[in-house]
Amino acid sequence: GGPAVEGATTVEGDVQRIAVDTSAGSFNPNVIKAKAGVPIVIDFSQAPGGCLSGVYFPDFGIDEDLTRGAKTVELPALDPGEYQFYCQMQMVSAKIIVE
Repeated sequence: GGPAVEGATTVEGDVQRIAVDTSAGSFNPNVIKAKAGVPIVIDFSQAPGGCLSGVYFPDFGIDEDLTRGAKTVELPALDPGEYQFYCQMQMVSAKIIVE
């Protein structure tokens, strides 16, 4: 889904946080660099609907509707690796790279 747009989390206290904008119908950034062993908090903006009506994290069983407003998704501390997330229809994808 489009060119890679990288972003990195910022450590705030005992979590790391990043904002993801969905207003253009894609995840921005769509490649998130995160640190291993620190819980991750992702703040998603409200989505326009259509394909990007929500966000789905298959590895964690998280499925959130973004059409009614912004949503915050909290992930546990992760091991190094790549973790994908998608729109509801799994046409728009993004990933978290944990190092």
